[in-house]
Amino acid sequence: MRHFTLKPINNHFAFTLIEVVVALTIFSIVAVGLGTSFLSGIKLWDKANESFSAGEVQFFLEVFARDLCQSINLAQVGFSGTKEAVSFPALVSGRAVKVTYSFERDGKKIFRRTANLKDALSGDNAAKYDKEESLQLDSCELSYFYYDTEKEEYSWTDAWDKKNGIFLGVRINAAYEGNEFTKTVFIPVS
Repeated sequence: MRHFTLKPINNHFAFTLIEVVVALTIFSIVAVGLGTSFLSGIKLWDKANESFSAGEVQFFLEVFARDLCQSINLAQVGFSGTKEAVSFPALVSGRAVKVTYSFERDGKKIFRRTANLKDALSGDNAAKYDKEESLQLDSCELSYFYYDTEKEEYSWTDAWDKKNGIFLGVRINAAYEGNEFTKTVFIPVS
């Protein structure tokens, strides 16, 4: 009979260099994938925020255009404007109001204010706005389209007095977070 002798088993476990390199390679691939996904998510979030801000500005400009298209000819209130503000009478939500848009450079905001036409006609200079909305903008400039009877041509001006009647159109140039927005609205009542 033969006798077998058992060799003692070594209880020390160790990784070989190849096993370490393979583990590091797998870990690196997973880390790069996670990092890329994270950075893509951040870029997507930034684009969504930019898109949302641009959408807010576009919506505000559409409200501006709607108000101008619903303007009415009331000489007592009249159409007046500067580079930073415009006011005119309009039918908003079925009632006659005086609509005022004004840009405040210090706060970098444009305000849309409406006042009851009765208050606007009373001659009271204290602003009694029944509704006020605002939007953050970096800059905003208004110009007014009219027919110059002396030159017999159409032209743009930076100021409009209500004694001149109704301007033919308004152009608003606005900027927000590096994006430029322009909207030209022609007045149907003119």
